[in-house]
Amino acid sequence: MKTAGLLVLITGLLQVVAAAGDALPLKDMVEVANRHQMPLPPKGAPLVLAHTRTWSSITGGSNPRDPGLYSPAFLIKTNSDRSVVILRGTEEEELRPFGPCGPNDPLIRPFTDREIKPILGGYVADFYPSTLVCAVQLAARGDEAKAQRVWRRLAAKPWAPKNPRLLLFIYLYKHLESRLTQEPDHWPEIRLRMRSLFDDFPALLADPYRQSVFDGLTLALNPTAPAPAPDSTAALLLSWSRIPAPVHPRNPSPAISYRSHWVGTGLEETMIMRGAAAAPDLIALLDDRRVTTHQDGGYGKVPVEIVPLGRLAGGLLSRITGIPGQRGSTAEQTAEFRAWLEQSRQNGEQEALARGVFRREGGKITWINMTPVYILAEKHPERLGPLCEEFSRDAKPDTSPFGLWTTVVDSRLPKEAKVSILTGIALHGPLRNRHEALQLLAPLDNVKCAETLLPIIQALPIDSTYPYSTCPEAALARSVMLLDNDEIWRAFLEAAKRSSVGQRMEMLAGLYKLRQSKCTRRAVNIDSD
Repeated sequence: MKTAGLLVLITGLLQVVAAAGDALPLKDMVEVANRHQMPLPPKGAPLVLAHTRTWSSITGGSNPRDPGLYSPAFLIKTNSDRSVVILRGTEEEELRPFGPCGPNDPLIRPFTDREIKPILGGYVADFYPSTLVCAVQLAARGDEAKAQRVWRRLAAKPWAPKNPRLLLFIYLYKHLESRLTQEPDHWPEIRLRMRSLFDDFPALLADPYRQSVFDGLTLALNPTAPAPAPDSTAALLLSWSRIPAPVHPRNPSPAISYRSHWVGTGLEETMIMRGAAAAPDLIALLDDRRVTTHQDGGYGKVPVEIVPLGRLAGGLLSRITGIPGQRGSTAEQTAEFRAWLEQSRQNGEQEALARGVFRREGGKITWINMTPVYILAEKHPERLGPLCEEFSRDAKPDTSPFGLWTTVVDSRLPKEAKVSILTGIALHGPLRNRHEALQLLAPLDNVKCAETLLPIIQALPIDSTYPYSTCPEAALARSVMLLDNDEIWRAFLEAAKRSSVGQRMEMLAGLYKLRQSKCTRRAVNIDSD
């Protein structure tokens, strides 16, 4: 009996080990794909290797000639700007050229399923789990031989799926979730298709997150849910939560303004700039589980997830109040938000917002939450001066204040108040922060900036305590060049002459780096007098 049991066990183990090398049951998988409307490439779209915008490090560090990583995809379109549209797995992507400073890697290469040795200047064809979808797509258009070849390359990988059918259903679900973020007008259809997917393969619901998305979608489509009052923060949040997510190309994120990073644009900015007035509606929605088109995660080991409406509200509250946010609403955090709102009512919005600006460690300011700063600048600009004084007094030397200084300049404060605040900043605290204030003061009041800057230059140390490449002594060159003042120029050049060699080179290089040929010639002329 023991021998027979051992043989059964060994046979089972061998079957598991050999499973990766078995042929893929394409007929069943194509039927599943067709039944659940999996995206298929257009007829005649060639199978290619498409760049993943990642590279294989073969030298142990970063090398511009590291081989690029490519994976199978179908080429849908080549655009006039040399960008391409591909279908990789279930999702379309736009790949754009790397640009003049990027690698020379082509976006697509001819498909091959052979092993490619990684070398500098070469490339690597890798077969990720999404390759399973590619194999099914090939089989769906009749190319079963190539489909099996693609599958065999995936099956040989350490991450080969032990249950290919489950993986296919997961990709079908992920496609519906992607559509959910991009097509809110089609949520009823997406819900029906999700329901069909779960009925066909209940194992998908072993992940409670998928059940929560389905339940949240059902709640979002509830026709009996009460509508919020027009123009209320709740109504704005609901509208913002259903703006289709942009389909980002495989490119670095587009640049956004410093202000937009903190307060957003459009509906998001409108809600945030309401300040304390937005808090009651947002607090009331903290436990709302309705889905939105927003996603979070995708960094480190944190998966990409749909953000429910309650967490969207919590994120806005965290930015307004300065109370640290977290994934998912908790009773403790809700209590903190309620306490903040009560303090705002008792002590005034200005005081409540100001308390959320700085984050401290050991009594020293280590970080600035610029969101309440922008709200204060709009609604209570008179508070900016005291905030700047507090920063100059309590900040750690390496804490950057630049956003706070620029907010003063952009605020509705009268010019005299701005000049007074920036002058005060320039007279106190570490030089690294003072020189930034001087750069902003120069365009506002050339004379006052020169009066403030001259004693600072005359008192410069012979050697900096910072690395020469980032020393604030050299950074003063920008303020010097903004001033049409011979005395300032001579003082700066004298300070450079008495400095250590390293600091002197950086101070003079600071003039050159700004590439102001007129000013550079002036420096030479003054030095020769």
